[in-house]
Amino acid sequence: MTVLATFADEELWTGESMIDALESSHIVYFPRTPVALPDEATLRYLRSELPLELKRKNISYHPEAGRLTGLKADAATTQRLRAILEQHLGNVAAFLQAHLAPLCEDWTVGTCSIRPIQERGRNLKPHASNELIHVDAGAYGATDGDRILRFFVNFSDHEDRVWATKGPIGRILERHGREARSASRRIPPGWCSRTASATPACPAAMPS
Repeated sequence: MTVLATFADEELWTGESMIDALESSHIVYFPRTPVALPDEATLRYLRSELPLELKRKNISYHPEAGRLTGLKADAATTQRLRAILEQHLGNVAAFLQAHLAPLCEDWTVGTCSIRPIQERGRNLKPHASNELIHVDAGAYGATDGDRILRFFVNFSDHEDRVWATKGPIGRILERHGREARSASRRIPPGWCSRTASATPACPAAMPS
């Protein structure tokens, strides 16, 4: 099974086809970002100056509280970055509402994060490294049956964001579920779609 479902042209951005791809355990991929990014001066700041202000590996904007975490900077810089992430999150939410409306009913728009430096070469403990293959719903706490829809944008001007995947969750559980004590028999077809609810949350991220 091909994990990526590529949508290269605007005429392919029909809600039905993207929803079908997501519901069949595909990763929807856009060769070019479908949402507006900040201007070039702001992007240069995010790429070259922001890494010096990091307190954690991610800087996160929490819209429910208007709060910014992960940054060690003065009030003016904090306000500037909060505005950048708030605008980006609004752009992502507007795009998803326009093209994936059925998935946006009663949704909760979650955290918007930026990671201005790569993990490659950083001295991270294995449990904190995203370079290793892992199953990760994100640090959003209990979902209470809701699903998480994550939207990533690569804002590097010279390097692609390279993802490694082991395939759909059903196939991973078939292969490793018994060892992980989360499955004792073959996962039936359609298991993921039947056990998930129809209310997604929408975190957005701008990883470098």
